Amino acid sequence: REASLAWWRAFWERSHIVIQPAADGGDQGSAPWQAGRNYQLIRYMLAANSGGRAMTLFNGGMFTCTGNPDQRNWDGCQFMGQNQMLVYWPMQRSGDFDLLQVGCDFHRDRTEMRRQHARKFWGVDGVTFPEPLSIFGLDAIGATADGRSSPRHLCYHYTSGMVFALMMLGHDSYAGTLTPHYADAAFGIVSYYDQYYQKKLRKETGRPLDAGGKLVIYPSDACEPYHGCVNNLDVLAGLMALTRDLLDTPPATLGPAKRAYLKEFSKRIPEFKTEEKNGRKLYAAADKPPEWIFHNTNMDFPQMYICFPFNAVSLGRSDMTLVKNTWELGPVNATVQHQNQCWYQNAINVARMGETAKAADRTLKKLLHPGLRFPSFYYTSYLGGGSFCHPPDHDHGGVAMTALQEMLMQTDGKRILLGPAWPAEWDCDFKLHAPHQTVVAGRVAGGKVIVDKVSPVSRRKDIEIFPLKAPPTPPPSQGKPATASTSYGAGYTPDKAFDGDPDTRWSAAVGQTTALLEVDLGAPTEITRAVIDESSYPQATKFAIEAQLADGSWKVVAEGGEIGAGKELKFAPVKAQKFRLNVLESKLINAGAGVTVNEFQLFSK
Repeated sequence: REASLAWWRAFWERSHIVIQPAADGGDQGSAPWQAGRNYQLIRYMLAANSGGRAMTLFNGGMFTCTGNPDQRNWDGCQFMGQNQMLVYWPMQRSGDFDLLQVGCDFHRDRTEMRRQHARKFWGVDGVTFPEPLSIFGLDAIGATADGRSSPRHLCYHYTSGMVFALMMLGHDSYAGTLTPHYADAAFGIVSYYDQYYQKKLRKETGRPLDAGGKLVIYPSDACEPYHGCVNNLDVLAGLMALTRDLLDTPPATLGPAKRAYLKEFSKRIPEFKTEEKNGRKLYAAADKPPEWIFHNTNMDFPQMYICFPFNAVSLGRSDMTLVKNTWELGPVNATVQHQNQCWYQNAINVARMGETAKAADRTLKKLLHPGLRFPSFYYTSYLGGGSFCHPPDHDHGGVAMTALQEMLMQTDGKRILLGPAWPAEWDCDFKLHAPHQTVVAGRVAGGKVIVDKVSPVSRRKDIEIFPLKAPPTPPPSQGKPATASTSYGAGYTPDKAFDGDPDTRWSAAVGQTTALLEVDLGAPTEITRAVIDESSYPQATKFAIEAQLADGSWKVVAEGGEIGAGKELKFAPVKAQKFRLNVLESKLINAGAGVTVNEFQLFSK
């Protein structure tokens, strides 16, 4: 008992994020305070497996609390990589290295099995971790005759294994340790991609690389949705991250020959492909459109892996406009790919983009997600019904923890960024870990980030403090009475287009290709700009924004064709009390719905 109590005392001393630390009594009911409390509760549950040899399962861990305790949702997948990686990622920043070691050791101990698999089936000296990894290091669902995962949408999906390999390197950088064989998985993954795709291209064309001396990674899967890809972005970013972090390891980790090989390999990684949509430049999912897309209600967003977890772009170093454009215009199904539940990483991504208001909104929703009586026993479900991961849904909790950490601290090489997406009004105390065995303790008070202690002191020079942002002033249209010529029904009423929440939406009745969406500002107000978000189901092909004049007639103040995600329109100032969006034409992409609008916002400036 004394040993256990000592361990827990040390555990709580490692790190913390306490929001509104001065709150007491009724103040503890505030959403930010509860979010900080739930962050600690998730961490507490994950600490229950501090000495195990099997990973804490994403679908309930050891706390499965509904149905048969010997069963859980997705149990046939065993250690599903996309979900498992999110349970373990926040342990780096929280300094819970003994907990993280359980997940790292699990992969290290199966690396040799994966190497033998690559030799047997593909004749290369490399490593891959299949998405559904079994307790034995095999494919939990079953492999095909050529050694690929049997589900068609998982054949070439090895991105999650890259993330765990990155965490193995991260473990040693954060903890300041040199764990034997932790680098083997990362080096083996690089070797697999280099050897397998050179061998394949040589067999097909007679040469191992393209005309520019680059790899041609085909066929490949961009996570679960995009298949038959050429040089898909998630894999390229993963290879860059593994190469970068391997070369950043201490000299004793890799010998000169391996370092020289990695430097040469980095020159063979293809460059990121960009494309243009609606006159805006964004990152493409791959060099060419995928051969097929796995459409379902459980679609990842692989383009955003350049942001998290592979950190190919970073605030203050990269042009985040491309990333923001990718976020808005990149999904093939924004309703699904922009989800904010379970394993979806979107709260983390908006924090990484420095979008304070969006990050705060999404992270609060993650941490305060309705579930069972214990505040962090999350219970999440598909859009169309059915269950995601078994409660208490630890990958949901892992994303929530990571999002809160990323709002407060981000790292980029030796750079430590404080407050990049933290709201100025959220006072807090914090103690978090960073790479290169660094600990930063401080607080947010009076709208500023204050650093109290950095260990080692030499790392203080690497800290960059971002000016915190006050909450934006809501547009004059937000929360105002709204009507529509048609509505789908409860949950999709006109007010949803004016609630400031892009995750909700107004929808017209089934089959309606035209509609009027009207808002009453309560008094004549000068408006000069509008933003329309139709990201869930972009289907309008012709629209107009109209203002009601004093005589009751309607005047067109702006018009256009397609709307899509976050369309902004500026026009000459017009003063009116009522405005409306007139959808004149649309091409429905969902036979079970009509015209739909996530947000229709009007601004005075």
